[in-house]
Amino acid sequence: MTPLHASWLVALREINERARTRTFAISTGLIVLLSASGVLAGALLPDFFEDDPPLIAVVESDLPPGLATLLEDGSLGATADIHRVPSTEEAQRLVQDGTADAAIYAGPTIAFRNETSSSTFNLITQAYRLAALPAVLDQLDLTLEQALPLISPDPVPVTLLDPPDTPEPDDAQSGIATISVVAVLMTLTIYGVWILNGVIEEKTSRVVEVLMGAIRPWQLLLGKVCGILALALAQIAAAAGTATLLLVLVRDADLPDVTGEVAAFAIVYAVLGLLLYSFVYAAAGATVSRQEEAQSVTMPITFTLLGVYMLSLIVVIQNPDSTVARVVSIIPFSSPLTMTPRIAVSDPPLWEIALSLTLLLITIPLVIRLAGRIYTGAILRTGPRIGIRDAWRSARETN
Repeated sequence: MTPLHASWLVALREINERARTRTFAISTGLIVLLSASGVLAGALLPDFFEDDPPLIAVVESDLPPGLATLLEDGSLGATADIHRVPSTEEAQRLVQDGTADAAIYAGPTIAFRNETSSSTFNLITQAYRLAALPAVLDQLDLTLEQALPLISPDPVPVTLLDPPDTPEPDDAQSGIATISVVAVLMTLTIYGVWILNGVIEEKTSRVVEVLMGAIRPWQLLLGKVCGILALALAQIAAAAGTATLLLVLVRDADLPDVTGEVAAFAIVYAVLGLLLYSFVYAAAGATVSRQEEAQSVTMPITFTLLGVYMLSLIVVIQNPDSTVARVVSIIPFSSPLTMTPRIAVSDPPLWEIALSLTLLLITIPLVIRLAGRIYTGAILRTGPRIGIRDAWRSARETN
């Protein structure tokens, strides 16, 4: 049996055991549900929070012609539902009994029931001025071209004496960037803990001692990590497939233009980051012999990920082209959590993205080699937690 074949058998064993558990089924369902909820929220929430157009009672015979049309055709940037009535009394009655939100009649007068809506007031005022404009111009013997500089003068130019290097991202871009960071962080921590707990379980139950009689430690490590990564990729693929399908079906989802690009990079960095950190979690799990010690051994990894996460939210998203943001988006251990939000809120140079991915791909085999050495020296050691240096020395003796 070849070394890779042995690792393949370990991976198949891991997949078969975990895929049948209720935990895996529930977590897969939750991930797919969260993915679907994100797409549906983009399609439904804007309509849910959007206010209905106001109903305005208009006594058209007393007002400039075309006023009602301006209010309802959307040419002013907002629309209103128009109820044409024959008299001022009827318009006032509709406002008083709550049928109409506002009324406009001769005077001109705009009537509300008990409080003024500034948006409705501004819409009616703008429409009235435009509708009355032709009559005013006739009285002044002016053409529209002659009056235009008076009606809408050229804006006074504004000069920024100390302009920012890059414009601030809008709310939609910042939201997409934040979601991408949270998704990658959850991916790294959830599946990393899966691997760590799996290593500790096998070490505690002495199953690893039986397996080590037939295969080498690095073969067991590689198979275990690859098996769990295969399950992780299956869940990620299920979530991505669900989101893609819903985006096709719900064509009016109100999502920013960069969403597809950011999602693609988030998946790439999540997979590569997971491959990097999975072996770190596995090596950490091999140094302890009880589940109670899992939290203490993962604390340095957790603090590292949370520190990069906070840096991404505070620095990278707010100032994506700063020196700090550019450096942390290239360093392999932080780039999975920082490059994707940079892409969401800014336009980083292609060479920086390529360098980030290249360094990440170079670092992964180095981390696998180091983690394999620690795993080899610690996996058969029982009792108190073993230090990294002792595990390294023990691996040398084992080899």
